[in-house]
Amino acid sequence: MGHADCLNFDFKAAGHELLAAIRKDFWDPVGYFGKEKLIGTAKAFLWPYGGHVEAVAAQLENYPTCEKAKQMYLDTLMGILPYTVCREDGHLAYAAANGGGGDIFYDDNVWIAIIYLNASHILKDKRFLKLAERVTEFCYSGWDEKLGGGVYWQENDKSSKNTCINAPLAKVSAQLYKETKNQKYLDWAVKLYDWTKKNLMDPSDYLYWDNINLEGKIQEWKFTYNTGCMIGAAAHLYDITREEKYLTDAKNTAMSALNGGFGSWDEKGDYHFTDPNPWFMTWLLDGYMALYPFDPNDEYIESFASAVSYCVQNTKNASGYVHKDWKSKDMADDQVHILDQSGTVRVLFDVQTWKDTYGK
Repeated sequence: MGHADCLNFDFKAAGHELLAAIRKDFWDPVGYFGKEKLIGTAKAFLWPYGGHVEAVAAQLENYPTCEKAKQMYLDTLMGILPYTVCREDGHLAYAAANGGGGDIFYDDNVWIAIIYLNASHILKDKRFLKLAERVTEFCYSGWDEKLGGGVYWQENDKSSKNTCINAPLAKVSAQLYKETKNQKYLDWAVKLYDWTKKNLMDPSDYLYWDNINLEGKIQEWKFTYNTGCMIGAAAHLYDITREEKYLTDAKNTAMSALNGGFGSWDEKGDYHFTDPNPWFMTWLLDGYMALYPFDPNDEYIESFASAVSYCVQNTKNASGYVHKDWKSKDMADDQVHILDQSGTVRVLFDVQTWKDTYGK
């Protein structure tokens, strides 16, 4: 099935335009923080703020020689600092709330580890690699042998082990191994991947459930980011080990996600995601892009190109913000959230990166 016409769109310009609106309305240049929502003044929680950092990083990857884009990225990375928790155990960890208060989620922290690893590549600065390693080490401290292993979702409430921490932690561990050749990271990547697949993959469709509690009860929600991070982890593990089982896993999961798991093509040739959450979606695209060198199926990326180009052209409200479901019109301003808008920006820039990388 060919859907290449959906690539005839200026994803880079659309990403730049939407991010410019976000920076104008959500970023406080004096306090170095992002707001959570368009209406109101509350500072973003760490998870949405991290999603915004990812969008700004993706912009710099698309404008690598632009000093303004680089400064914006450096400023936004600085904005992570106020979330730091003061601890006595030597771990570097971040709390949910700006100011270092509130609960500490291992999954909030794994996204920051990935952000720092990405920063070390983009800025060619090993200090960020060290930060990534330190935050990853904190995430490993959430593992125990209850349920045969796995990392908890939350430090303060050890009641469930979730795909949204174990899958990205497997992924970043594999990436850290590539970066450092430290065997510890490969060992962790394999251990985390195996545990998550064994406990949280639905064998009927290769997609991933949300979590398992300490009684062994599985919460069967399925979200794109959980599945996407396992595709990415499998692709990185295949890249390192060349063990076919990882490539088979990644392909099975990706094809299931593409063909009905999280969306499908309609009769007009447009792709629709069933329940898009833009930031969740960034990780499915991330997984597809990690798999692409080993399974160059353009449909993976074209599904995103189709859905996000439709979104930008058809769902903007009067304030210039897109609908978080990527298909409805006129989202009220009090529903406009930094995480949804930043997720959409990152998808736009990442599709452009893929087009540039592979000459599409």
